[in-house]
Order: sequence, then C-alpha cells, then structure tokens
Amino acid sequence: MEPALKDRLDQLIASHDVVLFMKGNRQFPQCGFSSKVVKMLNSLLPKYETVNVLADGEVRDGIKEYSNWPTIPQLYVKGQFVGGCDIVTEMFEAGELQAMLGVKVEAPKAPEFRVSAAAEKALSGFMSQAGPGEMIRVDVDDAFEHELYFGPREAGDLEVAVGTLKLLIKPSHGKRLNGTLIDYVSNGSGEGFRIENPNAPASVRPLSAEELKKWLSEGHDVLVLDVRPEGERRVASLSFALPLEGEGAKALADAPKDKVIIFHCHHGVRSRRAAEQVLERGYRRLFNLEGGIDAWSRTVDATVPTY
Repeated sequence: MEPALKDRLDQLIASHDVVLFMKGNRQFPQCGFSSKVVKMLNSLLPKYETVNVLADGEVRDGIKEYSNWPTIPQLYVKGQFVGGCDIVTEMFEAGELQAMLGVKVEAPKAPEFRVSAAAEKALSGFMSQAGPGEMIRVDVDDAFEHELYFGPREAGDLEVAVGTLKLLIKPSHGKRLNGTLIDYVSNGSGEGFRIENPNAPASVRPLSAEELKKWLSEGHDVLVLDVRPEGERRVASLSFALPLEGEGAKALADAPKDKVIIFHCHHGVRSRRAAEQVLERGYRRLFNLEGGIDAWSRTVDATVPTY
C-alpha cells in the first residue's frame, strides 16, 4: 500500500471512536449490508463517522488491503477493526457490540408468545425430527419475515416456555416478537405454520377461502368488501360482502382503524391493489381473499357460480 494512502486511512480511523466504511452514507445506504449495519449502529449511537467508499475508489480498494478484509462494509471501533456485516450482526445479537461501544442496554426480556393448540401439537410432533442438542428457534428479521427451524442453543439466547416445549430466540428479537401468535393451519393448498406479529408494520395479508369460512363460522367481527363492478356482482356474489362502490365505502369510512377488513374480487388481483390503497389511510388489519370469489366457489361453496 502506498504510504500516503496508509497515512490517510490511519488518520481517518484515529480521528473518530467509531468509523464505518460503507457504500453510501448514514442517511442513504446504497447496499443491503451497509444498511443493516447502519440500523444497528443507529439503535446504539447518536453519532458516528461514515466513509462512502463509492465516492473514492482509492479508499474503496485501499481499506480492503489495509484491514485484510475483502468486503464492505467494515467497522472500526477505537482504532480496532471489528469486522464486516456478519460479524457485526453476531456481536450485536450477543450484546458484545453494545459492550464494546460502552452502551448500556436493558437486559432483554423473553417475549410472550400466543400459541394455538394446533401449533403446539404440531411443534411437539416435529421435535422428534430434531437432531442432538437442537431446539426450536424463532427468528424475525428487520422486515418482519419470520422463521421457525431447528438449531442449537447460542450464547445469550432467551428461552420461552410453550406448554411442554421451549422455544429459543435471539436476545435482540425479544421486543419484535412480543405478543406474536403462532398458529398451524390447513387448507386446500396444504398446511403449515402461520405467524401473526402485532409489532410488524401494517401490510395486506393473504387469507384463504377456508380461513375466511372458519372466521365467519366462529363469529369473528369482520368487514368483507367486494371491489368488483356491479356487472360481475350480478353473476356471482357473497351474501356477507358489501360492494365497495356502494354501502361498503361508508362501512369502511366508519370502521375503526384496527377493524379486520377483507377485500375480494374475482381472483384476488384487483382486491389486493384496493387493499394496498386503503392501507395508506391508516388501517392496520387488512386481508386479501386469495383466489377471490373463484376460490370460495371451488373450495367452500359450490353453489356460488364460477365465471
């Protein structure tokens, strides 16, 4: 490495307690890995230095040689090279990064899970497939994508009792998972776990025809809206659905923001678009009937005409 470049990097790293060499900057990360590290640092520190390697090819290539590390981002704390995205994430999950930065954080608390009887039975059955030392783990990422899988216990894991079972989660996932419902459902397309997390940002969630039938039979308080035009409704309709073009619009306007609202059309495409537009108005529990009225006709009630 050229001495001038080494001196420049030495000075950059020595001038700040925390330096992140990344693609983009703190306000506008320009790669997923850089964005992930920025989110972790933002949650811990009000101030730190970032160096945009995309704006300086000499630094972009030089920092890899300087640290003997092939990828970006790269984190330095008090002159010490910490690592890239994977290492920083592991340290964050274990609480080691917080300790290195001198950040005091509350001891993580195990979240409360709601687990249906069907899910508990399924989980108990699947435990027979676990390998030596493996337990059921629950993960949730920044985008609130969830995963259930077998894995060994890791340092700092939180343990949550679910009936006769114990679930393991990473300490940093506790708040994000608190209040989460784990269910096990079976419908015409198969069976599997369904996870509902009240902490996730609002989104339009899929709902099968079989699930809607179950909700209705159990007396759930739901509002079902038909987004199709009048001509299609004359061909086939659901007696419990209100036309969005007519009285459904008023029912929607009067509904509280946490009301369960289900949209349907012929096959589920137009209704999803409509639900996504309504989502922008602040409603938080929106569902799209997957497969639309056609799925209802084929899997629930054959007396409803298909077209």
